[in-house]
Amino acid sequence: MYNQKILSILLVCLLSVPLTWSVVQASDQLGEKHIKQLLSRIHDKTGMRVPKVNEDNFPQIVFVTQQFINGMICKNKNCNAQAAAKDATVFLVNGLDMTTIEGESILYHELIHILQFYNFGATSTCDNWVQREIEAYQLQDEFVTDKGYDMPWLRSVTHYLSQMCPKWLVDILSRPIA
Repeated sequence: MYNQKILSILLVCLLSVPLTWSVVQASDQLGEKHIKQLLSRIHDKTGMRVPKVNEDNFPQIVFVTQQFINGMICKNKNCNAQAAAKDATVFLVNGLDMTTIEGESILYHELIHILQFYNFGATSTCDNWVQREIEAYQLQDEFVTDKGYDMPWLRSVTHYLSQMCPKWLVDILSRPIA
């Protein structure tokens, strides 16, 4: 019985090692210098403060499964989300090609959210969340355009987002509870 437990633990450890290695290698692919360059660009465009590398709030990049992203963004339904940000952590879906402009722009978008949180705290209203998303998509669009690439859906999503918080819903949600 005791040996079986040890064997089970050892098997779990051995099976998880390649996943750990692939995450480490993918994170190394990005490099701290590259992250700092992207953060510096965001600062230059927005004036938002950037945490120092040794601060707790310096962005951490983690590669996760699509299932993890689905749970975080889409309430466990399948969706096309490739990334998410929470506090100082960017979650990128395994397999996202960071050598492409699209992959890099997705990271850039999430880093914008990290700096929004660092500078302004959590969003408290639907309107505030939409404003931050629109800013992130507009800056992402500018980023890809500056690299000579066009992703028209970035512009169309901002129109969609602007319709997400209908006035009647905002009014209802902002009423005090009796």
